[in-house]
Amino acid sequence: MTDTQAPPEEESARWTDIFTGRLGVYTLVLGLGMGLFAINQFVVATIMPTVQEYLGGIRFYSWAFSLFAVGAIVGAASAHALRDAFGLRTAYAGAGLVLGLGLTGAALAPDMPTFVGWRLL
Repeated sequence: MTDTQAPPEEESARWTDIFTGRLGVYTLVLGLGMGLFAINQFVVATIMPTVQEYLGGIRFYSWAFSLFAVGAIVGAASAHALRDAFGLRTAYAGAGLVLGLGLTGAALAPDMPTFVGWRLL
């Protein structure tokens, strides 16, 4: 037995749809977040030799990058649950606040272990 009915035609989506309407806002916010993450990694990679020289602790050099990535992964993994619990705007504002707090703490760190701890946040 064969099915002779044709499947219903689906509306074809275009890749430019992600830049319009509500999807455009999501694309902008995600793009800015990824850009901030990339700029942070670039700046830290550039100044890390000086930071290590100033704060000491060569053994923590790679941890500054690794724990920042771990923090980003945990944040990304918990984003959906936080969005559902607090709403989209509150979750994004909270994430930005936590990021800003972590970056400020890292900037004011007196030693390398403290710097790495703030990078995790």
